[in-house]
Formats: sequence, C-alpha cells, structure tokens
Amino acid sequence: MTPAPERIFLNWYRPLIESASAWVIARFARDGEVDLSAWACVTPTARSGQLFLGELVDACAQAGVALIPPVML
Repeated sequence: MTPAPERIFLNWYRPLIESASAWVIARFARDGEVDLSAWACVTPTARSGQLFLGELVDACAQAGVALIPPVML
C-alpha cells in the first residue's frame, strides 16, 4: 500500500522557494548530505523547477552539506 502524501504548511515570512528549500534541507539532511536521489520533485513549470533546484544548491552550499538532487519533473 502506498503511503498518503504528507502535507506541509510553510509560513509567508519569506519567499516560497526559500521556505521550501529550507524545509527540504531540514527534513532530509543526514551525515553532511541531502540525498534526494530517490525523490521526484514536481513543479508547475520548467522555470520554477530550475529556480527551486538552484535555491536548493545555494542553500546546501550555505549550510555546508552536499546535495544529491531529485529528479525534476
């Protein structure tokens, strides 16, 4: 049986892409890396996917952790 999707509510105190990338890093950081290779990230447009992936790269670099990116759809 497939688990139900998890709903996450982010606040409006900073841009959505920043809040989402911070949540992803906090949720998936283990042993100095954020391994998202088993995940697919679905965004409404190709450009929004590029922006989100870029923000993930920048946020991981700032946090000092390596990023293994997800499949972007």
